[in-house]
Amino acid sequence: MPADRVSYENYNKTLHINSMTEVDDGEYHCAVENTQGTARHSYSVMVEAAPYWIKKPENGVYGIGETVRLGCEVEGKPKPKITWKINGEPIGKLDPDQRRIVKDGALILRDVITEDTAVWQCEAANKHGYIIANAYINILKLPPQILTQNNKEYAVVQDQTVFMDCKAFGAPQPQVQWENEDGEPVLQDVRYFIYTNGTLRIRKAGKNDSGLYNCSANNDLGSTAITAVLNVKNATRIIEPPKNTKVRNNTKANFECRAIFDASLDETAIHWKKGGVEIHEEGDNDKYFIEKEKLTINYANFKDQGTYTCVANTTLDSVEAHADLVVIERPDPPYDLKLYDHEDRSVRLAWTAGKEHKSPIHEFIIEFEEDVFDKGHWQKLETVDGSLDSVELKLSPFVNYQFRVIAINGVGKSDASKPSERFQTPPAAPDKNPAEIIGKGNDSHNLLITWKQLRGIDWNAPNLRYKVMWREKGKEDPWNETTIDTPPLLIENTPIFTEYEIQIQAINDEGMGPQPVSQVGYSGEDFPTAHPDNVTVKTINSTVVSVTWQRVPKDKIRGHLLGYKITYWKVQSRLHRRKRHTHQHEVRIPHDVTHAIITNLDPYSEYMLKVKVYNGKGDGPPSPAVTVLTPEGAPGKPASLKIEHLSDTSLILKWTQPHNPNGIIIGYELQYQKVSDPESIFESINIPNPVGLNWTVANLSPTSKYKFYLTAMTNGGLGRPIVIEGSTIPEKVVPTLNNVTYSTGDNYIHLKWITHELEQNIEFQIHYKSNKSEDIHKVKVNTTEMSLKLQNLDPGSSYNIKFKALNRTDEVTFWEDDVQVGGVVPSEMFESIATQGWFIGLISAIVLLILVLLIICFIKRNKGGKYSVKDKEDAHVDSEARPMKDETFGEYSDHEEKPFTSSQPSLNGDIKPLGSDDSLADYGGSVDVQFNEDGSFIGQYSGAREKDVTGGNDSSGGTSPVNAVRALE
Repeated sequence: MPADRVSYENYNKTLHINSMTEVDDGEYHCAVENTQGTARHSYSVMVEAAPYWIKKPENGVYGIGETVRLGCEVEGKPKPKITWKINGEPIGKLDPDQRRIVKDGALILRDVITEDTAVWQCEAANKHGYIIANAYINILKLPPQILTQNNKEYAVVQDQTVFMDCKAFGAPQPQVQWENEDGEPVLQDVRYFIYTNGTLRIRKAGKNDSGLYNCSANNDLGSTAITAVLNVKNATRIIEPPKNTKVRNNTKANFECRAIFDASLDETAIHWKKGGVEIHEEGDNDKYFIEKEKLTINYANFKDQGTYTCVANTTLDSVEAHADLVVIERPDPPYDLKLYDHEDRSVRLAWTAGKEHKSPIHEFIIEFEEDVFDKGHWQKLETVDGSLDSVELKLSPFVNYQFRVIAINGVGKSDASKPSERFQTPPAAPDKNPAEIIGKGNDSHNLLITWKQLRGIDWNAPNLRYKVMWREKGKEDPWNETTIDTPPLLIENTPIFTEYEIQIQAINDEGMGPQPVSQVGYSGEDFPTAHPDNVTVKTINSTVVSVTWQRVPKDKIRGHLLGYKITYWKVQSRLHRRKRHTHQHEVRIPHDVTHAIITNLDPYSEYMLKVKVYNGKGDGPPSPAVTVLTPEGAPGKPASLKIEHLSDTSLILKWTQPHNPNGIIIGYELQYQKVSDPESIFESINIPNPVGLNWTVANLSPTSKYKFYLTAMTNGGLGRPIVIEGSTIPEKVVPTLNNVTYSTGDNYIHLKWITHELEQNIEFQIHYKSNKSEDIHKVKVNTTEMSLKLQNLDPGSSYNIKFKALNRTDEVTFWEDDVQVGGVVPSEMFESIATQGWFIGLISAIVLLILVLLIICFIKRNKGGKYSVKDKEDAHVDSEARPMKDETFGEYSDHEEKPFTSSQPSLNGDIKPLGSDDSLADYGGSVDVQFNEDGSFIGQYSGAREKDVTGGNDSSGGTSPVNAVRALE
């Protein structure tokens, strides 16, 4: 009983219940107890209620003849009595009507008529009250109407259920029927069902269900119909669902999902979800990237783990496929390393594994580090299964151990754990002796003993040393011994290649290692002193021989027998008898083998052969040379074969001898057969060699093609044939080209010809070659082309041009000429210009002009110096020369050029006359100036300057042309 409707009063002696309902009906018990006992009392509570509605009758419109059922459900206590009234009149007071039945409170009215239109009332009453409900029933006559739209289209995908509406209205109620487009009732298929409201249901619709459907509604007043269109589409299918994916932390994860949609559907899409929430790309976040059918998760981490769903949907259906993303990573390093059960040579190491990160740990690596021999270097000690968390470690004496653990899963190795505490094992005598003991000499009279030193971890105690013992094997002499710290040990003055027993034992401060096992070594080798005897050569065929010999005695080998060497060389061909120096070949026969096969010799040749033994030191002396004569062999094929047409039934074959006759050619075998008749027999002819290198084949079929096989023959047999095809069809005469002409340009030759009207469409070749190259260029042309332009030729070069026609046996040249290409070769152009007279004259004039200009510039540069010449002019110049003095030397300017202050290169080796001549122009201010006939002015002026190079007291410091010359000199 709900606590909110219950309360206790008077110290729980009174129970108060609020808002009593029928569910509160029943027995109630009250119990009282104390130390003396318990007392109980029961109360019976009965809850009654006035009537209340469960279902009221409803208004309705019906057609004549229908059955009407009006429900009237009520509850109450005591149970209410239900009575029916029509327009306020109790049914019991009306005339009886068999069409009316009251059953379980409901009123059923069959075969209604228009007079049944009325207000029908349901009344329920008990002693606590009553309730009444009205229902208006309207009986009409209406022809059928279909309220659903005509030609309505329905679309559905395969295997779905489709509902097609046909809401019909009429009085009486119309009967609804559905038919397919063939007029057949649809209910013949069990997948079809028609509801009372006219709706047609089709389960698991298929492509064959597509089409037109007719819905008809019929009653006594008429009929009507509509059409519905059903389109069944292909169901959306995911053909490549996303796959469960494992990726490493902070790497890229990819899911792909391929789906097939119905081609007629426009709105199709693929979406992605994670945990039921749709994934969207965010503009400022590159976590997700969606491209068509692919989802990329960048920097996938442990938070991205989960189930990803590919959703392929259309407007009609939606399908999903799921895949899980698991992010894996290297395991975290183990931790909490502890050491237990300490023993002299063992300890138990325990650890706690780190997180696996979705990839199980399959093994642990135990590493150790010691601080005496290899401090700071961690070494692998043991590998254990990933299910373990401790292991007993086997240790070596005299090592200060420290351990760490590395976990390995499918991704890789974890970082190493933090090191454990150190554990020092006590010292002990060595447990092992050194390995890889080798004794061999590096000289003929010594023995060098080497071995692999023990690792520091194998010392077992301080001060490790090696006790080395040796003696000749087979002798019971006492052992020679010495103790050293490190290898090697060199023993001098030993016999040549003598077998020794060698033992090496490890020793430390705690004692000696186990008893060593003897190893065999040998002192130094020396060159063999004997050669193999009885060298015999037998011929197997023309290119292969067998060689046998007698083995060299062991004491003559003086070392480890490595084998024998066969040296052979060709002396000459037995056919030409010309000796020559040829390359020597060497065949090595390993171990103690006394026979060999030598191949690839030249047939019908003379060879020389020697055999020698060799050891680790080198080769022994060779045996005496043996002459080897190879017999004749089968020859090579003839070097060439040509066919010439003799008549319509005869051909001439011409050939040259084989390049490799491999013996004396004694003849040739010629075989031939018709090409057009491969089933025909081969004709065979033996041709003796002395008759020459040609043969006429007669009695051939006219206009037939043959294949010829020519084979050379020696006493060694037949060689390989040379093959050629020939025909008795008359060879065509080369095409007739009339009026072959050509024109040239800077880099081309244009050839033209006229073709005979009976020789159209005949192919031939044009070969052309520059006189500066050996390369022949070939172009295929047709007689009907009438011309060809050879382009990209070298300017100024001459080309040899040939027109060639190919007959069945040979190429025939039917036109040839040398043609000069236009233009000039660049190097020749410069050379020809340089040798022309006008060019030489032009260059000379330019040089002379430049020289004159230089002289003028030189003079202008030095013009205007101040000179003290007045007295000399008075003494040597006549009266007619006075005006010149006044005009020329009246004034001197301080702004004129100063003297040269540094030397300059001379322009002419004879400069003094040049200076004297130029002074006339430099100091003559007028063309009318006159001088004495003996040129005294010039002479005295020049002389005075020559006597006083520095200018003396008469000079004001200006530099004259003479001064300039002296300065240059």
